[in-house]
Amino acid sequence: MRGLEIQLDGQIVTDLQFEKSYESELPAGEHTLKITNQLYSKKETFELAEGEIVRFQVANVSKGIVGPIMLSAFGIGPYQVSLKRLK
Repeated sequence: MRGLEIQLDGQIVTDLQFEKSYESELPAGEHTLKITNQLYSKKETFELAEGEIVRFQVANVSKGIVGPIMLSAFGIGPYQVSLKRLK
């Protein structure tokens, strides 16, 4: 499984591995979160109020018919990136 590189405001902050999490304190204001697995990327800009907590769920996901076939045959596949803000 590919790791996910996490970038906050243009800076790489961690390489997130399977079933791991990352937490960071950020100042109030506008921030940009970018997630990439070096093949696919997703980006979201969000506004953070003072004292607010924002959570995102990120994952590598195999979509379509080709991904699962490659995964079962070769153990690798073209994982796309999923980025979802949690309520």
